[in-house]
Amino acid sequence: MKLNAKREEKSVHLLRQGRLQYIDIKEILVGDILSVQIGDMLQIDGILIEGSEILMDESSVTGESDLIKK
Repeated sequence: MKLNAKREEKSVHLLRQGRLQYIDIKEILVGDILSVQIGDMLQIDGILIEGSEILMDESSVTGESDLIKK
């Protein structure tokens, strides 16, 4: 396995069909509820159900390089 391919492998905790699972980020489906942990960096769109001290990098959308507090 190439080093870059290994680096791109990312898994997340999510709630699907009432069960907590740990799956590859490429297998996320509409309706899954992610459990985002400290330090997780995800490139997804979604709705934040609950959280605190959330910082977002919106540079690809806004051009601003600063993290945005949510």
